[in-house]
Amino acid sequence: MNRVVPWTDLVAVIEPVYPKAEGPGRPPVDVERMLRLHCLQQWFNLSDPAVEEALYDSRAMRCQGSPKCPQLWSSKIPHRDEVVAAASSSRTSPALSFSLS
Repeated sequence: MNRVVPWTDLVAVIEPVYPKAEGPGRPPVDVERMLRLHCLQQWFNLSDPAVEEALYDSRAMRCQGSPKCPQLWSSKIPHRDEVVAAASSSRTSPALSFSLS
């Protein structure tokens, strides 16, 4: 997967419009982690609860062939509500409408 998807380039495009930790409350989940979750959801047709369950059940889903696997998931796995919040904010951002072609 890392040979096919330009993670660094995609993160660079998303990061400027991704929510930042401001004020009280739970900080947002890391950009790369949420991007990988979104891709998993699209590739495997998973709902928010299903992707959360897949991450708990499968090391392959957590790592996705990443050499940074321990760093990506060293903190907790995002709860389905965090996945929903990130997905809804990215749908409303015009800066995130880009193509991989």
